[in-house]
Amino acid sequence: MLIGRFGDCGRLFPMGTSGSIHIRPSEDGEFLYLTMNDDTIGLYGKGFKDNEGKLIVTINQTRKE
Repeated sequence: MLIGRFGDCGRLFPMGTSGSIHIRPSEDGEFLYLTMNDDTIGLYGKGFKDNEGKLIVTINQTRKE
């Protein structure tokens, strides 16, 4: 699963085609960081070291009326 986060200390949320999120006013203008939900420190396996290939991400922004 792809995980997103706004800013350095923002909330985490799942990314994907199954839904969307509403950006809070405090998150406006922050960087969007993306990562895979993986064993980042290698506690239960090789973590990111066994990942292969690439992921193409498209972000659509819709202004709320």
